[in-house]
Amino acid sequence: YGGACYIMSISQAGHYDIQECILKSSSGVEIPDFEKQWVSIQLHENIFSNGMHGELTVVDTNYLPMNMPLTGQDFITLKFTTPDIEEQPIIDHVFYITQLLAREELSNGAITYTFKLISPETLRDNRVRVTSSYTDTPSEVIENVLKNLLKSTKNMTIEGTTGIRKYVSPYSRPFDFIKSLTRESVSSKTSSPHYLFYESTKGYHFVTTDYLYSVDRVAKFEPSDSSLLPHGMRDIEKDLNNILSYNISDSTNTVAAARGGMLGSRLIVYNIFNKNYELTDHDYLRDFNNFNRINENPIYNDNEIEEGKKIGSFPNSNINLHPTSKSDGIDARYNENLTDNQSEKWLLPLRSKIMELSMGQSITLTVHGRADIAVGDKVHITLPITGKTHGDSEIDKVFEGDCLVTHLKHVFENVTKEHLIHMTATQDAIPHSYDIIADSTEPKKQGTITKV
Repeated sequence: YGGACYIMSISQAGHYDIQECILKSSSGVEIPDFEKQWVSIQLHENIFSNGMHGELTVVDTNYLPMNMPLTGQDFITLKFTTPDIEEQPIIDHVFYITQLLAREELSNGAITYTFKLISPETLRDNRVRVTSSYTDTPSEVIENVLKNLLKSTKNMTIEGTTGIRKYVSPYSRPFDFIKSLTRESVSSKTSSPHYLFYESTKGYHFVTTDYLYSVDRVAKFEPSDSSLLPHGMRDIEKDLNNILSYNISDSTNTVAAARGGMLGSRLIVYNIFNKNYELTDHDYLRDFNNFNRINENPIYNDNEIEEGKKIGSFPNSNINLHPTSKSDGIDARYNENLTDNQSEKWLLPLRSKIMELSMGQSITLTVHGRADIAVGDKVHITLPITGKTHGDSEIDKVFEGDCLVTHLKHVFENVTKEHLIHMTATQDAIPHSYDIIADSTEPKKQGTITKV
């Protein structure tokens, strides 16, 4: 094989071209004709994860561990493209093989192995520590760590941050250090604190949800009966946008949202330098439009649940204490003109946003695979109404709109030459508001007190 291009004819949605698929051991040995031996490759992406991982399943008829010992220092190079899509999007990555997950004997002389795959940066993260001090903005420090400590040469999308601060790492692992900086970052463009740091097939991203929402959607999905037609009679472009299966997994939990600070919370910032404190409150409904949303309306009703109070009017449901040493916005611990930790700008809204993405309205769906979709992308989903319609529309208005892809799994099957994507798409807002047609305050039942 040796890196030569292996092109196949495309007859249906989900097919892919193999540009490169090479397995190389730590001794430098490559498996000949490896494109014929692997059975399936799964690649996992998570918008809350620092690195990609996956599984590789191989059918072995040459007793691979003896002829090509795998020691956990081995790697596989993958380069897959989706034809018939503009500019031929590509998945081009190197993964380390770190673990044998499963081994099963099929017949005499044939064994299947399933190996664990991780990104090279994830392996390096477990080998090195951050031992330097930095005086810069968080975005510049994160770029420095990725390039110089984790030695990453992948594509990077980095949204600039405000405030030059001094960071001293107590021998932290690089990703732990980046995580702490991500938590305390504020965008220099939108003042948004909703930063995420993750890896996808498109590279590393250190961006806010405001940026992700501002980017054009990459695909529109809706169920179609075209999948019942023979392959030769289908429109491949429409088939790529077809939802093969879906499941609405609304994980909204009002109790967890209240206790966790998504709906209402309070921050007490204690100033060690000036010996005073400041209070900052978060109210989900009041602050809903402070930053960009994927759609226009809250997922909770804007109605009174008690006299004069709405669902976000209870800041004492989640209380936080955070120290600072600022004087006129400057960190008083240093002689340099450095910014303080700005906890009043990021702590409450970031916590609320993470809970919205984790506990908001979400849908898991399976579609034909394509290399131009990754976590962090915006997709448009249209679903039909299940059961009786209440009006003229036959479209589910709650899930008819843009969604953010938060979890994604690429599945490449070698025998059928099929690429499928299983994804979770989440909304932190809905496209159509709920109709309030009557009083909805909490009903009260008057009980009696019996003292015994």
